[in-house]
Amino acid sequence: WNGWLKAPDAVLLSFDLEFNRALTSVNLLRNDIGDGAAAIVAAAKQNGNIKTLCGIKEGETEINFANKRLGAPDAVLLSFETLNLSDNFLNGPLSEQATKLVNLEELLLDVNQISALPKALGAWSKLRVFSAAENEITELPADVGEWRESVFINLRNNKLKELPNEVGQWVKLERLYLGCNQLQGIPQEFGSLTSLVELELRNNQIAELPMTLSACARLQKLHLGNNKIVEVPSEILSALLEVEELHLYKNKLESLPPELGCLTKCHTMSFSTNNLRTLPDEVRPARRAR
Repeated sequence: WNGWLKAPDAVLLSFDLEFNRALTSVNLLRNDIGDGAAAIVAAAKQNGNIKTLCGIKEGETEINFANKRLGAPDAVLLSFETLNLSDNFLNGPLSEQATKLVNLEELLLDVNQISALPKALGAWSKLRVFSAAENEITELPADVGEWRESVFINLRNNKLKELPNEVGQWVKLERLYLGCNQLQGIPQEFGSLTSLVELELRNNQIAELPMTLSACARLQKLHLGNNKIVEVPSEILSALLEVEELHLYKNKLESLPPELGCLTKCHTMSFSTNNLRTLPDEVRPARRAR
């Protein structure tokens, strides 16, 4: 349902939700549910098979994290595996009550005004996908280390200044997006993220890359544009042999090591707006470098 559902229709829909046992997912984004939201949530609970309910806005149901009005979840809510609250009006700290949804595997909170995540978010130990891009989050609690099952994390466009060392416990993580924050460095523990295939750190304030990054040998896309990086250690480049895209534009590089030629699978290299005078001879002319 997209864009046509009104409150009276929502009440009628609740009857279908309650008795249609084949339903497992309901998406109600971009509708005008209004007072009918409570009936929909109640019907979803009664159904028992619905694991995903998307598109219920703040203030329309008892599922309200922003103002800490979330009551103790019942058994049905606890069984939810996917929760999409993107593009709503969640503001301020996300309530600690949210951590009671311990079966979550996918949590989407993009495009809100969330300033802080719950301290006890380690309770979401089953999370595989987490996205909270375009918020106002300033730090990650150390409990994020419990997200050992995560394969996708997106925290673009927030206000993060540093990362806790516990991120090194994300050993299954494949894609990490941290662009457009205020990060000044990368923890040495990044070397434990050996499953990474894509790492995006553009538009931060990073000046130095940890040598441990060389352990991320599966990386295929490395986005480091628009930072303050002055040097790319040769030990890192010689180890990242699977890289297909390397972006280092808008940094402070004055030279590049010859080990750049080791990246034989790399089809796109971006070095624009640095202080470079030349590229190493080892870089093949056929490769796209700009």
